[in-house]
Amino acid sequence: MSISNFIFVGFFLGTTVALIFPQHNCPEYFTYGIEENESYIGVFTAKEPANIKLNFSVMFAWQGSAMIIPMELYPNNKEAAKNIKLGKRAQIYFRFDEVSEMLPVPHMFIFNDELLCNTELNATSYNLYPVDVIIPRFENIQQVRNTLPKMHPIFPRIQPVINIE
Repeated sequence: MSISNFIFVGFFLGTTVALIFPQHNCPEYFTYGIEENESYIGVFTAKEPANIKLNFSVMFAWQGSAMIIPMELYPNNKEAAKNIKLGKRAQIYFRFDEVSEMLPVPHMFIFNDELLCNTELNATSYNLYPVDVIIPRFENIQQVRNTLPKMHPIFPRIQPVINIE
């Protein structure tokens, strides 16, 4: 095998390594998503409708390299404010860029001083990234009693391809 073939095979194998979507024990409050521009995001949902301040505290863990873009209200500030005022659960999201090996996983998620998720780490070689955000209370919030369905991210639509032969 020539050196150019070896380099080509190495480059091909290096680009086909799959990204790891880690398991976590937080399905009620956290989900991964993919934006229209194919960026990976992680969306957190508050435990209950907003009737007090929203205090999100997250500790991410991952292996390899990754850049975590600071959280924002999901899907955007305007829609989130409207949803919160209607008494729906607040959502925030992080964008994960330049991930080499494994998407960041929520190691610990605390909402309004209550531990909601705590994922055990099996190895000691994890990168850790803590984030604390307090969102001030919105005025004129309707009181809604746990009758609203959980809000989840809207994923891009995938149009099926029909092959007629």
